[in-house]
Order: sequence, then structure tokens, then C-alpha cells
Amino acid sequence: MIWMLCAAHAAAPTGWWAPDVDGYTVDRDETVAKDGSASAVIRGEKGAKDFATLLQPLDPAPWAGKRVRYTAWVRTEGVKDWAGAWMRVDVGDESTAFDNMQDRALRGTNDWTEVSVVLDVDAEATGLVFGILLSGPGAVWLDDVHVEEVPRTVEVTDLEKKKKRPTRPKNLDFEP
Repeated sequence: MIWMLCAAHAAAPTGWWAPDVDGYTVDRDETVAKDGSASAVIRGEKGAKDFATLLQPLDPAPWAGKRVRYTAWVRTEGVKDWAGAWMRVDVGDESTAFDNMQDRALRGTNDWTEVSVVLDVDAEATGLVFGILLSGPGAVWLDDVHVEEVPRTVEVTDLEKKKKRPTRPKNLDFEP
């Protein structure tokens, strides 16, 4: 599980984890907030490579067999590559559901925007992790986070399911 591989970053807000990644800082920001008096921020320096993340692991047992939505308010400034909220479900050493918003990434400068990730949590889940990531230079702020069970009528955003093969043939007559 990813959170077990990460050392706690000294500046990560209480209850959150962040691996040390060259070119990035993770902090609690008391000058920028959606609501209240603080938010979390990841800043990438010019030339920053790879990505940095701020994450929180949950015990998956209360969520097992349920559809879960992670919602947060996110703000970006000068994001050159991309940023996004993410959530992952693990069974043992294998990821069974994952979405990092790469297909709807945040780029550039954006005021506070509400984003959501929705995944099905396997009944046998051994890990449930959510967070925010920044790839490249810029900054991303995270505030007003919520994790909740939602009904099956709410569509999942799972990137793994989007990659899977269809169960029925499509466009067999090659018509538009």
C-alpha cells in the first residue's frame, strides 16, 4: 500500500502523510483557505519532476462493499503539468480501484473548485487511501474534505474500470 511506503513529511498537516520528494514542499497554509483558517498546500519548484502527494489512509472495513465518494475543494496556481484529487482501493498488494483525475486534470490557475472521486470498495479491501497530488511546478491547495458512502446510482470515476473491455460489441455496422 502506498501510504506504508511514505515517510511522514515534517510539515504535513496532522493526520496526513507526504513523502519527501525533491523539488516539492507540503505544508499547512494559514493564509489561503476555502473556509475556516487553514488549508493544505503542495508547492512544486521550477523544474520539479515526478509528483508529490499528500494522503490519508483509512481503515477500509467500515467502507467494505460500499460506493465511496471523496469530495474536496481544490485551488491551483501556475500548475504547469497537472494536479488532481485521488483515491485508491487495495486488496493485498494489488490496486483494485483507482482514480487520480488525470483524465480531468487541473492545470494553470483556478479558483476554489469542488472535485470528486467515486470508487467501489471491495468487500475484501485491505487499504483505502485518498489525497491530492501535484505533478510539476505550481501549487495546489486542498480544503473542506469529505469522505462518504453514496448510493449505487452515483457513477464511479474509476480509471481502471474505464480501461476494461466492454461486455457487449459496439458499432458492428460501422455507422456513426
